[in-house]
Order: sequence, then structure tokens, then C-alpha cells
Amino acid sequence: MLRMDGPWRITVIGKDAAFDQRAVIRASYGTSVLSGRVGEFLDVREDEWELELEHSWDGRWWPNVRVRPGPVQSLGSGARTREIRSKDADWTGGHPDHPNFVLRLDSLETTAPRAGESAGAAPEATGRAAVTGIVPGVLLSPAARAGAPMAAAIQATRATQAIQAIQATRATPPATAGAGVPAATQMVRTSSGPAPVTRRPAEEPERAAAAGQAGTAPAPRAARTSRP
Repeated sequence: MLRMDGPWRITVIGKDAAFDQRAVIRASYGTSVLSGRVGEFLDVREDEWELELEHSWDGRWWPNVRVRPGPVQSLGSGARTREIRSKDADWTGGHPDHPNFVLRLDSLETTAPRAGESAGAAPEATGRAAVTGIVPGVLLSPAARAGAPMAAAIQATRATQAIQAIQATRATPPATAGAGVPAATQMVRTSSGPAPVTRRPAEEPERAAAAGQAGTAPAPRAARTSRP
């Protein structure tokens, strides 16, 4: 008795025996019998079921003495197939491995394609890992372009970004004096005197007065004389 899994179609493809042959299928829904005539078939749609090959002798059905299941072969469409050969009984002068009863099993379901695969996809596209965290315009390191693991590719990319940031900082020119300071408060040098002159806005009289007290007192006005 063979224990089987999944849905299969059983087809009789060979019978070379002096006795009648049959296949008995036992599943959760009950028992089914497939006659031993070549060309007969039966679909079994069960997750788990049992298969037993029998022959008739002396008015009774007996299990075949040897059952040899062949390897499962995969077809191009994803379906599977296998052959089962059996010897009904050992007789004097008979070959112990002569196939008296032969069945072919064909799977009734195909293997689903893996996620991310599509028909006609290029072979080299299979197995590539998507690298996340890539900044546009930043080249990947050779290890990442060659299909290295995702973690290594991300580390290489971050190292490249850090190097580029340091280079950009070194290339930035130093800020010039007075940059960002309003023109009204910048120091202006004149050719007539060595001391810098500070322009003060007219709308800030209080700041101008304070500056006058801290600096040199203004020159006294000339006394007005009366006319003779």
C-alpha cells in the first residue's frame, strides 16, 4: 500500500498478466476502484489518500506482492508525473520483477511561480535584491552593483555619502567679513582720515546719542556776536 499526497490522475498504461488487475483508492470520502484495463483512468482529488494494487485469484482479490513506485519527474509546465510498476505474485519459473500491472500518475495541480517572477523574465533578474535608502545621484560602490547582500550595499553607500559630505565641507569657501550684516552698519573707510566712520540710520537717534556720549564730545558751537 502506498500513501499519496495531493490530487493526481491515475491511468492504466500496461497490463501483462494472466489474472485481472485493479487499483483500489482509499480516501476520506470512501473507497474507489480503477479497473485494470489499459486506458482507464481515475481522478483523485484528496490531500491524503492510499493506493493499493491487487490481482484476482481463486475468486478473491489479493494485494500484489511487489509495488515499485518510480521517481517523480517535473514537466516544463510545472506539472509532475511518475510511474508505478507492480508484480502480482511469484510463480515458478516467473521473473520476480516482471511488471504485470503498470500505472501512470499525473498531478492535477501545477507548481505556482515564485513571487516576483514573470513569464519571459531575463534569467539574470532572478535572485536580485532591491537595495533601499539610495540617494539619487550617488553612485553605488562596486560591491553593491555586483549584487552584494543588502546590508553590505547599504553600509557601502552610507560610507560613500559620508566621504562626499566631508569633501563638500572642505571645498566650501570661508565666509567673508561683513557677510549678512546690513549695509547701514558696515564700516566704511574714507581716504581723508584713518579712523573708520560708522553710518548710523537716521531713525535710531537714541543709539546715535549713546555713541556720542561714549566717544568724543561734539565741538562747541561758536558764540554768536551781536552786530555793532
